Amino acid sequence: MKNNNDKNYLNKTNNNNTINSRINLPNMPKSSFNKQIIVSKKKLSREQLNEIIQNIYKSKIAYDQNCIDLNKPLETMEQHMYQYLNNKYGLKNLTIEYASAIISGIKDYSKKDMNIKLFGMLLKK
Repeated sequence: MKNNNDKNYLNKTNNNNTINSRINLPNMPKSSFNKQIIVSKKKLSREQLNEIIQNIYKSKIAYDQNCIDLNKPLETMEQHMYQYLNNKYGLKNLTIEYASAIISGIKDYSKKDMNIKLFGMLLKK
């Protein structure tokens, strides 16, 4: 079990299929990291994951073009994924729930689907 001071950890509980999760989100106030968030465990199908990935790619292309036009620095794919989910769902709990589901889906499907594997590699950079 990891130390509670660690910024990223998952600790499964035995009731209600929930997990305690502390995930670093970009552009969020530091004070919000002091609280643990209860997130339900969401499972995405391969098709749902591919659709979300395609939407994130489209959003990143538009965002990058806007940044280039305004001479702003670009975001990493990971930063943009969190920003995209935050803009789409608007709630921190849903953002974390979908981010966890995406990461879990990447682990589950990356051996079978090269597009998912590529997206996972882009998130690591």
